[in-house]
Amino acid sequence: MMKKYKHRVRIGLCMALIGVSLCGCSLLPQEEELPAPPVYKAKEVEYEQVQVMRGDLETREEISCTYEASVEEKLSFQIKDLEITQVYVSLGDQVEPGQLLAELDSEDLDEQIAEQEETVSSLKIERDHLYESRETARKTEAVELEKIRSQISLGTATQAQYDARQASNQANETAYNSQYEYYQSKIAIEEEKLTSLQNEKERYRLYAGIRGTVRYLGSSEELSSDTAAFAIISDYSTNRFVCNVKDKTWFSVGDTAQIVLKDDREIEAEVTAVKDVSSDSSEKYEVSFQPVVPDPSLQTGDKGKISYLLESSKDTLYLPTEVVQKNSSYAVVYYLDDSGALSTKIVTVGISNKEYTEIKKGVEEGEYVVNNSR
Repeated sequence: MMKKYKHRVRIGLCMALIGVSLCGCSLLPQEEELPAPPVYKAKEVEYEQVQVMRGDLETREEISCTYEASVEEKLSFQIKDLEITQVYVSLGDQVEPGQLLAELDSEDLDEQIAEQEETVSSLKIERDHLYESRETARKTEAVELEKIRSQISLGTATQAQYDARQASNQANETAYNSQYEYYQSKIAIEEEKLTSLQNEKERYRLYAGIRGTVRYLGSSEELSSDTAAFAIISDYSTNRFVCNVKDKTWFSVGDTAQIVLKDDREIEAEVTAVKDVSSDSSEKYEVSFQPVVPDPSLQTGDKGKISYLLESSKDTLYLPTEVVQKNSSYAVVYYLDDSGALSTKIVTVGISNKEYTEIKKGVEEGEYVVNNSR
């Protein structure tokens, strides 16, 4: 009985609560009608399209080159802090080995050289005068000796007189030889001094050591320096552009190429050497290019580029490289089908560069493909 009662009480309480709830709802204010949710339309995707083009296509390798002076001579004076009195060449002049380029002030030294030359000249004159005098004396002595011999045959002179005269002549010859040797020794000593002064004078002069072109010349208004170069001579017949390539078949000796400098000047150059400089990790070849026409304005370290043609294809179809998507197995392009849906085509590609890729098969000339499909 007790279990049933409790059950009935529970049912009664529940019914009462439901009634109260229903009454409570009727007492609340009436809710406003909610608006219908907005309807969103999918945004249409716009695709940029490009047309399949026909023309000539090529791939190139940009090769960097550096200008090097194979034979170059930097010349400075041997004596510093002297005035430069003479400059015998100008910028761009062609010079030969041993050619005098410039000279320092050597007035004091020139005076010493002139005095020494006078000393040597005077000694030589005295020596030559001695020689001439002795030659005259020898002739006189020979005549006198012959005269005594004739007198001996006539009985007017004796052999003793002849011997005495001959001994006198020999003494004169000995004295002459001694004096002549003195002059010779003195002249040699003074000539050595003169040579020393003249050698010193050479230190005041600047000479070219090689055949070439004067590509730098210092100011004659400044004092000399024994460290800074006053003149630089380059042998442009040996100067060259040097570049490194990865394939030795690209260039051969005798080939020509156009080298474009940073200022957009073009220089025609000929290949003079191809040298293998490969290492264990990479294959590399050093190629030397000599300008066909020497250019004195080129400086050691100047940079240039050669655009080497790797491949070319004439009258072929091509597309911008960016629209062709490739993997290890195939290449595809995207296009819009008749319904406007994005679709793909497998294409066969050929040569390719940064801008364009050759299409050998898969599309037709004039056909449009999607450009921004990635």
